[in-house]
Order: sequence, then structure tokens, then C-alpha cells
Amino acid sequence: METNFELMKMLFEKHSREFSDRRAKIHATTEKYIALIIVLFTTINSRLIDITANVKILFAITTSIMMTVVIYRDNKASLANAKIINKINNELGLWREGGLLSSLYDDKWKNFGYESCLKGILHHLIVLVVITSTLIISLFI
Repeated sequence: METNFELMKMLFEKHSREFSDRRAKIHATTEKYIALIIVLFTTINSRLIDITANVKILFAITTSIMMTVVIYRDNKASLANAKIINKINNELGLWREGGLLSSLYDDKWKNFGYESCLKGILHHLIVLVVITSTLIISLFI
């Protein structure tokens, strides 16, 4: 039993770290996208580069789709780690009534890792859409 506990503890730490790293990567990707798209649109709008409006819009949409796919993929990977963490918590009996830590967690933690892949990144996607839309509109002002 002691060996199983140590193994589960090690796996819990590993997957928790991976989950945290993926979540940090999602935030960093969003921040990089915002910086990149603002710099690129500032350059495009400054008329240093002579590009038609259609190409500018195509560029904006393509970049948004690429960033959305990257963020979605990272969130899906982080949820895979979250599911493993949840299974380890179940195995340790953290949800069992009267268990050692059963009163520590709310019921919503029982579904940790099983939510929609889009739910966890919705605010990131909203930021991507708002920034991109604002900059597309700036092309016509």
C-alpha cells in the first residue's frame, strides 16, 4: 500500500506540473498573439507596406484561426492531465463520504478535467476575436 501511495503521489505531482505548464502556455500564447497582431496591424496600417484590404483581412482571419487551434490543442492536453489528476484523487478516496479530505472539495471538483475543451479557453477566444475585429475595423478608418 505504501508503494502505491508513493507512486500515486509521484504521478499526481507530475500531472499537476504538466497541467500547470499547459495552462501557463495558453496564457503566454494569448499574450504573444495580442502583441504580435498589434505590431503587425500597426505596421500594415502605417502604410509602410502596400497591401489590399482583402489580403489584410485574410491575414487577420488566418492568424486568428491558427492561434485558436494552438490554444485549443494546449487546453485539450491540459484537460487530459486534469482527468488523470481527478482519477488519482478518486483512487485516494478524496471524494468518499467521510474520507480524510471529503469535506475539503466542492462537488464541482469531481468533474475536474471533464468540462468542454472550449469552456476553459472561452475568455482567451473572446480576447482573440475582439482584438482581431478591432484591428480589422481599423483598416477601414
